[in-house]
Amino acid sequence: MDRRDFLSYIVVGGTGIIIVVVGFLADQGMIDLPGDQAISEEFRNNPGSLSFDADAGADIMIRVDPESDGNRRGEMTLSDPNGTEVIDTRFDTAGNTHESHTAEESGSYQLSVDPHGGTYRVTVSVNDPEE
Repeated sequence: MDRRDFLSYIVVGGTGIIIVVVGFLADQGMIDLPGDQAISEEFRNNPGSLSFDADAGADIMIRVDPESDGNRRGEMTLSDPNGTEVIDTRFDTAGNTHESHTAEESGSYQLSVDPHGGTYRVTVSVNDPEE
């Protein structure tokens, strides 16, 4: 094996390792790949909302992480483009909450959050539908 063959083996092998690592991190939700969008917002004490777009068939994933101590309970609702509530759930400071929904129609979705005096980090990710 000459030096050129050795270098091309290292470059190709290294690229394969990088692709595997990036794929693993994306599967674990640690990074977002192109075609996916994520929104993260802190809700402190008062109700609020955030809007995002999703195509029909897209997977909408919501994660709520408590950032305050104590025994507080919050609630959230997700409404589709027609204003129909598709998720209505409660969460508390005891641990993380995960919810998911597959978008039935394309358009703007609205997530309303009422932290009831607590502080929570809400992350919404929208994964494009499989082609």
